[in-house]
Amino acid sequence: AQRLSLFICERAPGLGDALAARGFLVGPHRYLVRSTGAARSSENDVPPVGRAWRAGDVADAAALLRSAYGPSGARFAPRDRPEDWIRYVGGLVEQNGCGLLLPEASRVLRPGDGMAALLLMTEVADRTAHIAQVAVDPARRREGLAAALLRDASRRAENSGYTSLSLIVADANAPARALYEGLGFAPRARFVAARRPVQPRRLTSVALASGGATTLR
Repeated sequence: AQRLSLFICERAPGLGDALAARGFLVGPHRYLVRSTGAARSSENDVPPVGRAWRAGDVADAAALLRSAYGPSGARFAPRDRPEDWIRYVGGLVEQNGCGLLLPEASRVLRPGDGMAALLLMTEVADRTAHIAQVAVDPARRREGLAAALLRDASRRAENSGYTSLSLIVADANAPARALYEGLGFAPRARFVAARRPVQPRRLTSVALASGGATTLR
């Protein structure tokens, strides 16, 4: 292994400081929740956004996330290679580590050959849907695409019987935090993302007393 990473709920006081003292690069995150029924007047009669997720969207979604996150995407794809991002997206949509994917509620905007915006929604509990990823092409930012996707996601979650919608955002991402809080998401818990290179252990030979065989430790 070349690096060690973790993403964990900060239940123990001082967890981030303890990790930083051990050489980890630490990034605090907030777990935000909104009631799906807490619709605002501006969200009434929200038009559908984009189309449903398809299995063939993985590669384009990986390219979009890589472009949208830039250097801050190291938590998802530490080496920032296209194949690493494809592996990450595949894990989100094919496995349940971040919840079970809801393809119809997950939305894709493709006005041309590329992907302009994406929202992946999963189920993490019987009545709770989770926004596993929301991303917009840097060239299409400030067009209100993320807000439209989030309003549409809340309506779809409510129509599917979910009472809560959750997501996680980095403390350092002030624009995203402002967007989410403006849409009614409120803090519920804190998470810590941390990573560091693995320190290689030196191999030493030890002669065992019985038979003189050599083993490496």
